[in-house]
Amino acid sequence: MTREEYIKNAFEAYDKHEYDSALQSFIAAHELSDLEGKKYIVEALYASFVEPNLDEFRQAYDNNVEIFLKGNPNKKYDIPEFEDLRLTFYPASNTKYYIYVNDTNEFAGDYPIDLDAYADQEVEETTDAILFDSICDFRDIWPEISVKKYSYIYFVLNDSVAEKYFYSFMLVPHISEKLGDNLRMFDSPEEFINYLKRTGNPVPKTIRSEFGFDYEELFKTLKTE
Repeated sequence: MTREEYIKNAFEAYDKHEYDSALQSFIAAHELSDLEGKKYIVEALYASFVEPNLDEFRQAYDNNVEIFLKGNPNKKYDIPEFEDLRLTFYPASNTKYYIYVNDTNEFAGDYPIDLDAYADQEVEETTDAILFDSICDFRDIWPEISVKKYSYIYFVLNDSVAEKYFYSFMLVPHISEKLGDNLRMFDSPEEFINYLKRTGNPVPKTIRSEFGFDYEELFKTLKTE
């Protein structure tokens, strides 16, 4: 399909309140556009999908950050201002959001984060903890934490840009409620290991590392002390 056909389909879907289809078509048209065309689409989308919901996004950010800080009080001074967040979320529904990366002026693919994507599946409870290393896109973690309730969800993000992407997901209403109050974030593997030593909290058996960092060697130090 051509750019013009995608835009036509997008406006038709929008007029029918079929917002998911509308956003998919707008994103496809955005991919086929020159700089001026991309700017037109983003401005139109922002005015239609984001501006009417700005107060809700601000309230969601405040609420989600408040829940996050209960388990991570040391992060109080790392929280970005609302205006400095790296991502913009375009709602297709109350639980489904398409993602725009403000730094690159591009959409982060054509697939959304959907908080209810696994709502019909039974949740398995486990005493195991899970660790995500250098993973800051919640779309990558959502399938796993939606179907299993871990005792702790650990994040190691040793990059300030990655942290800002992570915090951007706090714009999504109720996302911290879905995660629970057992999320813990660390700036380095060493800080994480020291936390485990200090608290005696469970060592994660499930590890997802973006760059394949070998935590097993660090975990051995817990057994020798």
